Amino acid sequence: MCTPDSRRERVDTRWKRTLSWYINTAVWVDGKGLVRRIAISIAITAAGNGGQVALQIDFLSFNASPPVSAPPSSQVYDLTGAALQGLSQLGR
Repeated sequence: MCTPDSRRERVDTRWKRTLSWYINTAVWVDGKGLVRRIAISIAITAAGNGGQVALQIDFLSFNASPPVSAPPSSQVYDLTGAALQGLSQLGR
């Protein structure tokens, strides 16, 4: 049987092996062993400037099929080029 601490250790170990830098990660698991929340925090420093990115994902329903539709093209923008340029300035 997995305890919350052993689950946390397995998740932390997997993240550390997958990524080349450490990211603060918290995972909430319910009594049935289902992941209910993942919270990720990343500290970023570039050219002497720093910032932090935080992401929280809540898993509320499993096996649900909600209706999904793409937004109109006038409401979306592709930031791939800007993101790649920003990463190249970090030397990655």
